[in-house]
Amino acid sequence: MADLTPLLDPHVSLHIIHIIGVVIAVGAVIITDVVNGFLHLRPGFAEWDAKIAPLFSLMVWTGFLILAVSGTLLFLMHPYLIHDTLFHAKMLFVAAVFFNGVLLNTWVTPKFEELSEEWDERTERVKAFEVVAGVAAVVSVIGWMSIIVLGYLIANT
Repeated sequence: MADLTPLLDPHVSLHIIHIIGVVIAVGAVIITDVVNGFLHLRPGFAEWDAKIAPLFSLMVWTGFLILAVSGTLLFLMHPYLIHDTLFHAKMLFVAAVFFNGVLLNTWVTPKFEELSEEWDERTERVKAFEVVAGVAAVVSVIGWMSIIVLGYLIANT
């Protein structure tokens, strides 16, 4: 039988919760980007994508909330991180991902829903929107992957 006593250690439990937050948030980001990439190749799915986008957005924000709470508690357990350059870099990427997420939720997702009916026609509005949404998606993926790599480096150095 497995020994589960290490789970009673708050440090271990918080790390597990933090990793669950990463899986939820980054998983939703990856699925969203794959679906949107597929949408670029198959425009007929625009209305379907517009309907499921809020669900994946909710998953990203749920994961982000889990990360914020568990990350704050982990930081309080390791306040020396305030002097760590890698930690500063990670927090810079966290801020970038957060503000990019605000842009995605307040402008990109509503605009996408508005444009979904004319997606097949490839209008100038759709093309311009794809550029902005594409940049936001790249910022999101690079930001999240950087956060993961920096988090790993911080935990293992």
